[in-house]
Amino acid sequence: TRGGGRGEADPATGAGPPTSPLPAEFGHPAGRLDYLLTPTPAGLRAPAIALNGVTLRAAADGSIPPMPPVHANGSVVELPPLSFGFFVFPSAGARACLTPAQLAREKRSGAATEGREAGRRAGARTAGTRNARRARSA
Repeated sequence: TRGGGRGEADPATGAGPPTSPLPAEFGHPAGRLDYLLTPTPAGLRAPAIALNGVTLRAAADGSIPPMPPVHANGSVVELPPLSFGFFVFPSAGARACLTPAQLAREKRSGAATEGREAGRRAGARTAGTRNARRARSA
């Protein structure tokens, strides 16, 4: 499928699952992680659900099973009927999703960039002042 979806065509109509184009910035080459939840063959009232086509089952102690994503690319997401999904864009850089260490790195990087820009601006002013003095004295 175009966007890495796993839906199938409706046998009655031949139509594929609904598609949802994502904003251009989400078509990042690094891709996305898809967590697509669908009903199991047992139906909507079953006590289980499938993640990316695999039925989730709690461990004997009741703990949550591993929930691996599917790695996908593309800017179109296809959702089969009666499903929902979570789509993670690891390289989106959304500030709300950054860890404290990542925020600190971003802040240091931003401060360094601002310092370089300020230095360039000061250098340009100094050069401009020197050039203006030379022009006046000539």
